[in-house]
Amino acid sequence: MKVFRDSVHGYIQIPAEWCRLFVDTLVFQRLRHIEQTSMRCLYPSARHDRFIHSLGTYHLGRKAFDSIRRNAASRISDLGISHAEIEAYGQTFLVACLLHDC
Repeated sequence: MKVFRDSVHGYIQIPAEWCRLFVDTLVFQRLRHIEQTSMRCLYPSARHDRFIHSLGTYHLGRKAFDSIRRNAASRISDLGISHAEIEAYGQTFLVACLLHDC
């Protein structure tokens, strides 16, 4: 796991393999230079770029998916969806969260 410090969400953990495959790429790293908001001129310490935004979206997506999986476990099994399918959907969803600005 690689850990990123975010001023809003605290520590965000991302699998090291995903960092190698996605976060460490030139396309993802370019997000560091794109402002999420235009408030830095008014609030100089308000650092929020698309890079941090994408990590935060991944973090919230992981929390949401974990909650859905936990709260809907019996319903998911009633539908005949296997654990492997749910994990595959979860991985796809989390990659989409991470890369949504790329």
